[in-house]
Amino acid sequence: MPGRVLLIYIIALFTIQADYFKVDIRPSSLKSNIVGKIKIIDCVELVYGEIDGIDFEEISDLAYSNGNLYLISDKGVLSHFRATFDKNIDLKPIHSYKLHTKKGKFFTKKRDKDSEGLCIDDKNRLYASFERRAKVVELDTKGTVIKKLKLPSLLGNKKSYRGKNKQLESILYHPKYGLMIASEYPLRKSNRFIQTIYSLNGRNKFSFKTPHIKNIAITAIESMDSGDILILLRAYNGTVESFTTILAKLDISSCKNGMCNLNILAQLSRSDGWLVDNFEGLTRVGKNRYAIISDDGGHFYQRTLMLYFEVIE
Repeated sequence: MPGRVLLIYIIALFTIQADYFKVDIRPSSLKSNIVGKIKIIDCVELVYGEIDGIDFEEISDLAYSNGNLYLISDKGVLSHFRATFDKNIDLKPIHSYKLHTKKGKFFTKKRDKDSEGLCIDDKNRLYASFERRAKVVELDTKGTVIKKLKLPSLLGNKKSYRGKNKQLESILYHPKYGLMIASEYPLRKSNRFIQTIYSLNGRNKFSFKTPHIKNIAITAIESMDSGDILILLRAYNGTVESFTTILAKLDISSCKNGMCNLNILAQLSRSDGWLVDNFEGLTRVGKNRYAIISDDGGHFYQRTLMLYFEVIE
């Protein structure tokens, strides 16, 4: 583990009051905040042992609207923060809730609470996608499952996926196409380097070629101001030191016969000195501005990082 990462953990372990603090994940040789076609505005590590007596860990996605930031974990927990994204990140935790039915019953089985994707629509309704048992649900802001939404037949069939832990990783709300979803890896009968984003209503799908990197996967998707789709990709080969984070734009206007151009905006790799972690969540927080968050996996040697940046292409 790099020396400055170890130092951060030591500081965090002895911090009496849980909070967040500024970190620099750039290679030591890089002095600019611009990498590729993004400008890094701020980066913080979130260190909250518990919120409302519920463990704050394994954050898999986030959604932002009008100062409200919602974070969901793959342990079936929804956390509500007040947040400001201006010259830097400002966060205030409000509450955490375990996902539950309308009758107040909590989800206890991993396959039922493995929430991986989160988004918010133009009417401030929250939606979550789940991985081990592919489904999409509407949530209220206190973690109540209001209803389960119907999936396209292909995505509703567990045999379509490459594995039970490789199902619905990501969800977004698009002003034209509505709710859209993506699996973590290409479907079982698809080319390993061709991924697809599907509209929940089954009417549209957008496919693209991913970079030829081993174990590359979609971890989050988000609508852009242009109407295109921002995609968070991750490559991971078994160790923290192998993490690669890629931010790319899916150019919808370029699509022909369902295939679209993918433009790489930035690639941040551990091998190049970036102290990236397992970035899995993505949300729009302002005009051309976004935040991504990492899943610490519940491990002491990983971190919950939030990177705030602007697309400057």
